[in-house]
Amino acid sequence: MWKSAKQDTEVGADDSSLEPDSSKEGQQEKGKGGSFLSKKLVVLLVAGLVLAGGGIGAAKFLGGAGTSASKKKKVVAPLTHAFDEILVNLSGHSLTRMLSCSIHVEVDSAEALTEIKLREVIFHDALIDLLQSKTVKDMEYPGPIAIKRQVRDRFNRMLTNGTVVGVYLKEFMVVN
Repeated sequence: MWKSAKQDTEVGADDSSLEPDSSKEGQQEKGKGGSFLSKKLVVLLVAGLVLAGGGIGAAKFLGGAGTSASKKKKVVAPLTHAFDEILVNLSGHSLTRMLSCSIHVEVDSAEALTEIKLREVIFHDALIDLLQSKTVKDMEYPGPIAIKRQVRDRFNRMLTNGTVVGVYLKEFMVVN
């Protein structure tokens, strides 16, 4: 307890009462304060570790930055064959309108790709037959989509191994 000098003279106490108590109570309070700080530090460290662990777990679970390279999908080149440019007269225009196109086909197996390459002349001829039967009106949208479907269906009927899964037009134009 602190007392002022004026009160001491009136009461008759000595000057030692102006200093703080150095009894066991003061030491106990210091001990409590030190352990309080260390407890607070431990709680903060534990909370930080829990939050960090939760963040890492959430990132792995949601497929974020914690994913490994082995889990990524590999990009596989499609099995395709490109036919030479085809130039055909369109039906109904007495040689005044022609179609110029480059067609690529995608197949589902190496066997189908090998078969198309071995019989390329036959498949190319089937393309010419199909495209020569088309008119200028058939070339307007959505005509090219229908032509791609017809090429796919015709080639699938011709294949003995595998199937054509896609037909792609690299070049497709009607010229005078």
